[in-house]
Amino acid sequence: ESFIISEVVVSEVKSNILEKTKENFPGLFSIRNRKYLRLALSEQIYESVSSINDGAMMENIETRVTDFLTDSSAIVVSSTGAKIEEVVRRYFSRLPPFSNKKKEEFPDAIALLSLEAWARENTAKVAVCSKDAGWIDFCKESNNLQIYGSIADAIAALRLPSGESLNLALSYMKKIQNERAQDWIKLKDYIK
Repeated sequence: ESFIISEVVVSEVKSNILEKTKENFPGLFSIRNRKYLRLALSEQIYESVSSINDGAMMENIETRVTDFLTDSSAIVVSSTGAKIEEVVRRYFSRLPPFSNKKKEEFPDAIALLSLEAWARENTAKVAVCSKDAGWIDFCKESNNLQIYGSIADAIAALRLPSGESLNLALSYMKKIQNERAQDWIKLKDYIK
C-alpha cells in the first residue's frame, strides 16, 4: 500500500497553510504593529518575529510538506496525467467534479483525472479521502478510485491480511517514537 497524492492537492495544502497563518496572525505582519512588538518582546524574540514574511513562511512550509511526503514515502502524482480535453469535456457537460453550482473546480478535475490516469497506468486502486460532493461523485463513476470520508475510514476499509496493517502501523509508530521522543512521552502519559 502506498500514500498517493496529487501535486495539485500538495500545492493547495501549502497555499492553505500560508493563507490560514496570515489570517490567524494578521497583526504580526503589520509594520504598524512591529513597534509595539519591539517594546513587548525581548530583542532576540523580536528579531525572530520581525524576520517572518511570506517568503520565509513559504520556505518553511515547503520544507515541512516535503519532509512529510518523504517520511511517508508518498507518491506525488503529476498533473500531466489529466488530459485537458477531458477536463474541458467534463466542465461543459457538468460532469463531476463540476456541477451547475460548482463550475470552477479545475484544480479538483486535474487532481482527480491525474489520480485516475496514474491508477490506470499502474493497474492500481487508489483510496481517495474527501467529503467534497464533486470528488464523491467522480469516484463513484471510477473503477480505480475508491472514495472514503476520512483517512480513518480508508484505513479501516483497507486492512491488510495477516497482521500486515498492524505491522505497518507499528513501524510508523516506532519511527515517530525515534524521531519525536518528547511527543511520544506526552502521548503515552496522556493515554495513561
